Amino acid sequence: MKQLVLVSFFIFLTWSTFAQKYSGDQSDIDAIIRQSDAWSEYYVEGDVRKLAELYSIDGKIMPNNSEIISGRDAIAEKFQPKEGIIALQHKVSPEEITVLGHMAYDYGYYEGVTRDERNIESPFKGKYVIIWKKIEGEWYIYLDIWNRIVIPD
Repeated sequence: MKQLVLVSFFIFLTWSTFAQKYSGDQSDIDAIIRQSDAWSEYYVEGDVRKLAELYSIDGKIMPNNSEIISGRDAIAEKFQPKEGIIALQHKVSPEEITVLGHMAYDYGYYEGVTRDERNIESPFKGKYVIIWKKIEGEWYIYLDIWNRIVIPD
């Protein structure tokens, strides 16, 4: 019996460690997840205009080692692919999404792969926090901050 309790406790700890935490209206959570998926899709396509439109008009990004960048035009410029670099994959994995009325926050991890002009693929990974705003029934990114995690060789 003692072993069964220990095994059950271990399974619970393992499951809760990897479980995502979502709270709020499910339709809002689903809409935020769709917007995050669209972000990844537009990033891989290199469509910086569509990507920037996922941000509110007053949206801001806070890249690592950079000033705060405000507005859709500046955001589109920041995400303009570097010459010779193409994105092959991008995925966002939320750890938590919490909807609080017309605002929400979301944090988790992102990962992807790019390829350079020498055909060398480079994986990347990082963590992020996003503050969302619901404007006229649509969810937009208001604040977006991220930084990379070093991937061991």
